[in-house]
Amino acid sequence: MKSFYDIIAAKRDGKILSEKEISHFLGSYLEGSLKDYQMAAMLMAVFINKLNEDELKSWVENMLHSGDILDFSDIEAPVVDKHSTGGVGDKISIPLAPLLAVLGFHVPMISGRGLGHTGGTLDKLESIPGFSVNLSIEKFKKMVRENGLSLIGQTPEIAPLDKKLYALRDVTGTVESIPLIASSIMSKKMAEGIRGLILDVKVGKGAFMKNINMAEELAETMKNIGENLGVKVNVLFTDMNEPLGYCVGNSLEIIESVRVLRGEQIPQVTELVIEMAATLMLSFNLTDSLDEGRKKAAEKLKNGSAFDKFKEIVELQGGDPTAIDNTEKLPLCKKRIGIKAEKHGIIKEINALSFGKALVSLGGGRVTKEDTIDPGTGCFFHKKIGEKVVQHRARKYGITKFGWDRFIKGFLDLFTVIFVSRFGKKPMHLFGSIGSLMFLSGGIISVWIITSKLYAQAYQLKYRAVTDQPLFYIALVMVLVGVQLFMAGFLGELITRNSADRNVYLIEKVTDESSVSK
Repeated sequence: MKSFYDIIAAKRDGKILSEKEISHFLGSYLEGSLKDYQMAAMLMAVFINKLNEDELKSWVENMLHSGDILDFSDIEAPVVDKHSTGGVGDKISIPLAPLLAVLGFHVPMISGRGLGHTGGTLDKLESIPGFSVNLSIEKFKKMVRENGLSLIGQTPEIAPLDKKLYALRDVTGTVESIPLIASSIMSKKMAEGIRGLILDVKVGKGAFMKNINMAEELAETMKNIGENLGVKVNVLFTDMNEPLGYCVGNSLEIIESVRVLRGEQIPQVTELVIEMAATLMLSFNLTDSLDEGRKKAAEKLKNGSAFDKFKEIVELQGGDPTAIDNTEKLPLCKKRIGIKAEKHGIIKEINALSFGKALVSLGGGRVTKEDTIDPGTGCFFHKKIGEKVVQHRARKYGITKFGWDRFIKGFLDLFTVIFVSRFGKKPMHLFGSIGSLMFLSGGIISVWIITSKLYAQAYQLKYRAVTDQPLFYIALVMVLVGVQLFMAGFLGELITRNSADRNVYLIEKVTDESSVSK
């Protein structure tokens, strides 16, 4: 048998590995005689040169048979699962699994953790206080049989080789490899003992598959693996150019999943959950058409039965069911910042990849496989691509910094800016004009009062004393205030005229450079 070095070098050089070489190499890694750095080199070699059909078959079989294969043949109802190739804000498994359970399926869902910039179902579930994804195989099988559903992570018994490779790929830049993705997904899913699988293949900037050609290649690879092992495989291609739904982040995505299970319409999320359920129902002849399946799935969400099933599973797996009724009990970050659009308009792009990477850097994902997750970190989007930003949206989390105090201060600041910009260098234009107007108005009123008195005296008519008339005092005040305003403008003008900064100009265009030099 070739040495580990020779096997790695062969794959690095694009040569075909034999079934024995693959079995020896993967078996040695599982046993521990092959080190992480050697497997990392092999993963990179596979990433670059891929695996042919025979190599992939051997790779999958070694991963599948590295542990136990569950047997649910005694269950008459369809035993199915779902898998997504990974995206940003992808929480579909969480509302879909309980929905399938109340539609008559049994769902032994074994999920993974965050991989690269994409979130993991297990990390999201563990943001529920007390929820355990580390159940024994016996309890897992019991829940699937009796409750129709269980949500766990990989156990030592099921595809242990995949568990080791999954964590290593996340930190060695080998996540986006079609043979590695396909073998990881299918070995784990085939070990569940399922009879049906629906694949959600993400395409776009926030997905591992950046274009439809890559996505179709991955889907075909996985579909062939599944059907060769006797499992019905359905594939949906879904967009991942923007985050799925409104929320990105573990606790936030649980909150959004609960909203879906309560029957709310969340863009992309609710639609995809219903579509997947309808596709599986049609595949197993539980309905005659997709439309019939969609109606049944929507009804289960609307009547709350899927929500109740999720609460039941949360409690059975050690979680706090009251956190599902009251999602404020879920951990959320204390430091919150709102970011508003700079101007009105229609949103053209929300870069899913950028937000996925940002979430990882903030602690919502992993940089190394030993990193812990901060479940409260996340982003909430008030708008989706194609929506017009024209109105205020209420803050979802945290306390707003805006109020009457800020409004009044803002108004006064605005008034100050306008005043200084218009009259800062010409105060006489404002104060002199207003003062003169008030002085003249007060003088005219005073003349009218005095004239009225003289007229009444001349014709011996009754008249009120000048000091008994309120209008006299108004006129007097106007005259006094007018004089004060005029003097304020006059003094301000004297001050500004003697200021060194009065005649500072911004030169827009030089018409005669020679005159400037002189």
